[in-house]
Amino acid sequence: MPDPLVPDSLVPDQLQPHPGMNDLLDLLRGKSQSIPLDLAALQLATIEYPDLDIGLSLELLDGHAGAIRRLIPESADGERFVRLTNHYLFERIGFAGNSEDYFNPRNSCLNNVLAAHTGIPITLSIVYMELARRLGRPVYGVGLPGHYIVQYDDGGYATYIDVFHRGTLLDKSDCLDIAGKAGKTHGSESSSLLARNGNRQTILRMIRNLRGCYLRSGAYAKALRAFDLMVEAEPLSADERRNRAALHIRMRNMGRAKVDLEMCLLLGAGGPDREQVEHQLQVVKQNLSRLN
Repeated sequence: MPDPLVPDSLVPDQLQPHPGMNDLLDLLRGKSQSIPLDLAALQLATIEYPDLDIGLSLELLDGHAGAIRRLIPESADGERFVRLTNHYLFERIGFAGNSEDYFNPRNSCLNNVLAAHTGIPITLSIVYMELARRLGRPVYGVGLPGHYIVQYDDGGYATYIDVFHRGTLLDKSDCLDIAGKAGKTHGSESSSLLARNGNRQTILRMIRNLRGCYLRSGAYAKALRAFDLMVEAEPLSADERRNRAALHIRMRNMGRAKVDLEMCLLLGAGGPDREQVEHQLQVVKQNLSRLN
């Protein structure tokens, strides 16, 4: 007999799709790696802004790209491109990191960053990367521990750029110092710490950031949307199922918690974790039995 508290449409690995997130879901599921980063980020922002007009934000990016194109000759070398782009974004337009209200979820929403000219490292970096993409310039995301930056590298000129700190230029040593402050040592990890992030990797980091902001503020319904996306991205991850189950328990969604915990066990949670999951599942079943 089906669980009365679990909708028939909610079955393992077949979650109900979120409206307006088709491209984002394709990227997370690995169906397409060609989804533009700006489009995926804006679809993610519909958790906070359900009625978001994505086209308007794309037009803003197009407008900034056009202004930079008029400012910088196509023949400009990499050093000049970075210097003039930084001047346009951080001096003329005023993009800057939002240190005062860092954990506001709107800082993780690309549309808000484009409108307010402030955000967290990863969303500001997406602005920089997406403008560079429109201009045919090689700029890549680098997800350092605790801080997201970009790298310009055209083969002749290369530099790391801290977009959160108004375009501060960094060398490899500076980047490793940032990683060191987050508890990561230099040594053999250097190459992995400075690895370029693909679009899917960047979006997953954005989802984790947004999820943390919502949990921090108690916006559990919105946090659940982010948890759902993580399960969509990693359907065979016992950890992601267990993480979502914990939120379901907090929200008193015991039927859904039961589904996730059972899936967690099927996916192979082992050792002490398995014992904890089994205990959680028993508690959830006891709660469900009292409701029947």
